Amino acid sequence: MSNVRILNIVVVIPALIWLSLATYGIHKLNQHKNDEYIRKRPRWVLFGINISLFMGMLSTILMSPVFAFPSELVSIYVMAIAVSCVALNLWCIIGMLTIRSWLIFYHYHLSHFLVESHWKEIIDSKYQSTRNWFVANQHTFGNLQYVARLFGAVHFLMGVMCSVA
Repeated sequence: MSNVRILNIVVVIPALIWLSLATYGIHKLNQHKNDEYIRKRPRWVLFGINISLFMGMLSTILMSPVFAFPSELVSIYVMAIAVSCVALNLWCIIGMLTIRSWLIFYHYHLSHFLVESHWKEIIDSKYQSTRNWFVANQHTFGNLQYVARLFGAVHFLMGVMCSVA
C-alpha cells in the first residue's frame, strides 16, 4: 500500500466519524428546535452553520478518492465538485457570520443614537431624529429578513463565482 493511500485512510476514517457525529448532532438539535434556548436564536444560524460544516466534511470525504487514485479521469471531476462544495460552504459560513455581525453593529448604533437623541430632543425642540441613517433605514438594514436576503445573495453569488473559477 502506498503512502498516499495510507494518508487517504487516515483522513477519511476521522471524517466519516465526524460526519456521523454531525448527522446525529443535527438530528438532536432538530428534536429540540421548540425548546426555549433554541427558539431565542435564529434557526438559520443554528442549522445553517451546522449544515455548512456538515457539507465541508462531506466534501473532504469526496476529495479523498482523488488522492487515492490520482490517475483516473473521474478523480478530476470529483475533485472539482469537492472544491466547489468547499468554496460554496466557506462563503455561506462567511455570509452567516457577516449577517450576524452586521445586525449586532446596526442595533448597537441604533440603540446608541436613540438614547442620545432622547436628550437632544428634550434640549432642542427643533432636533429631528429621523435624519439619522440608522433610524431612517431601521425597517430595511435593521431587518433580519432584508439583510439575510441582501447579504445572502451577495455571498452566495461570490461562492458560486469561486466555485466556477
